[in-house]
Amino acid sequence: MISLICAGGKFLPSGAINSENTEIFTRERADFSNVNVIKVREDVPFIIEAARRASGEYLLLLLRPVRFLEGFERHFVDAMRRPTPALIYSDYLEGRSLRRLYDYPGDITERFPLGHVLGVKKSVLLELGLRSEFKRAYLYDFRLRLEERGGEIVRVPRALYEVRGGEMGRGLLASFSYLKYPPDLEREVEKAFKDMLKRRGAFLSGGVRRVFDVGGEIPISIIIPVRNRARFIGRALDSLMRQTFVDFEAVITDTGSTDGTREIIADYAEKDERIRPIFVEGGTLARALNLCVLNSRGRYVAQLDSDDEYTPDALEVALDVMERHPDAALGVSYYEVIDEEGFAIDELDVVRHLEFDRNNILRTEGAGALRIWRRSVLLKLGLFDERNFPDFGEDYDMVLKAVESHDLVRIHRVLYRYRKHGSSSDITTDEERKINLKTLARKAAMERRKLINRAGLISRGLPAS
Repeated sequence: MISLICAGGKFLPSGAINSENTEIFTRERADFSNVNVIKVREDVPFIIEAARRASGEYLLLLLRPVRFLEGFERHFVDAMRRPTPALIYSDYLEGRSLRRLYDYPGDITERFPLGHVLGVKKSVLLELGLRSEFKRAYLYDFRLRLEERGGEIVRVPRALYEVRGGEMGRGLLASFSYLKYPPDLEREVEKAFKDMLKRRGAFLSGGVRRVFDVGGEIPISIIIPVRNRARFIGRALDSLMRQTFVDFEAVITDTGSTDGTREIIADYAEKDERIRPIFVEGGTLARALNLCVLNSRGRYVAQLDSDDEYTPDALEVALDVMERHPDAALGVSYYEVIDEEGFAIDELDVVRHLEFDRNNILRTEGAGALRIWRRSVLLKLGLFDERNFPDFGEDYDMVLKAVESHDLVRIHRVLYRYRKHGSSSDITTDEERKINLKTLARKAAMERRKLINRAGLISRGLPAS
C-alpha cells in the first residue's frame, strides 16, 4: 500500500492510480473509497495525522496537483526500500516537456529543485517529525535534519508524474527567487538554515578580526576581466568616464578577444592614461581577476564586469563608506538589473540583499554588487581560487572567505547596473554546474567555520567536540 498525502492544499491527484493499493489523504471532499479527508487547516499537523493513519509504510507528499504516470508506485517504492533513511524525488513532465532534475549534491539551500512529489517512509517521517513552528519551510527543515541523521536525498532519473502550467523562469530569475519571498517565508527559511548551522557547528557568533591595511599608490583600482564583449565594454568604460570621483585606475585583463574588444580597450587607453590594459592569450576568469589585482596600485579594489555599468557616483559613495568603516574587508551596494539596451527590468526591482549577514550569506546566491575590497584582504586570502572556481563562483567563494574573519559593510544605495543578456555567464553557464560550484563553495566554507569555532573553544579551555 502506498499513501498519497496532498500536502500543498485542497486537491486530488489524477492519472495511473490503482485504488486497490493506493490511498489518498486530502483536505478536499471526495466521493471515492480510497480517499481519506482530514479537516486540518495547517500543513504540518495535516501531514503528520495523515502519516499516522496511513495503512502502509510508503508515503508520497504531493506539493501541487499532479497526474501520475504508469508505474510511478513501483519506482518510488523501490527507491524508498534502501536501508538508510531517504527522501526521494523524480524527474517529471511539464506538459509534454521532460523536466530533468539534478542529482543531489548536498545543497544546503532551500532552492535546490526537488520537484512536486517527495517520497519518504512513514517510519522516517514520524521519527524525525515536522517542526510545528514552521508553517511553510517545514520540508526544507526536514531535509536538513534528515541529512544530519545520515539520510540520503535520492533522485529517480525518470519522469513519474506530470504537472500543468509553467514554473518561475530558470537562470537569473530562478536563482534569485528568494528575493521575492514574503517576510514570513524568509524568516522561516532563515531560521531553518541558521538552526542547521548551529547543529553542525558552523554558525559564526564570535567577533571579527581587524583589517591591517597596507595603503596604495592611488585610492582605488577598478578591475575588469573581459573576453569578447565588444558590444558592451564601451558602455562599461563610459560609466567610468562619468564618475564624480576621478582619482582611479581601471586595470583590464583581456584573455584573448577576437571580436574587436581589444581594439576598443586600446582606443580608450590611448585617450585616458587611467585605463591600463593587459592583453594575454587564454586563461580563466579567476586568472584574469588575479592578474588585475596583482597589477593594481589602489588601496581599494572594485569589481566591474565588462558588460555592466557603475552609476555616476559609485566610486565616490563606495570610497566614503569604506573610509568610515576601517574594519570592513569589503563593501556591497544595492544594484539594479538592466536589459541589453540599458533599461531597468521591472521583474526584480532593485536588488538589495537585505538578508545578508555573516551566516545567512551562506544560503544566498549572489556575492552582491558593487563589491569594493581592501586590496590587502584579497592578497591575504590568496586571491581568487583558480583551481576550484576557474570561470564561475570565484567571487562568491571569496566573499564567503572574507566574512568568516572580517566585517562586510552594506552600502544602502544603488551603485551598480547588472546587465542581463543572452551571453552573460548567468545565462550561459549550465544550471547544474552552477549549483554544484556554489555547493562546493558552501561546503568548504562550512568546514572552515567548524574549524574556526573549534579553535575558539580550545582557546577558552573548552572541549572542541
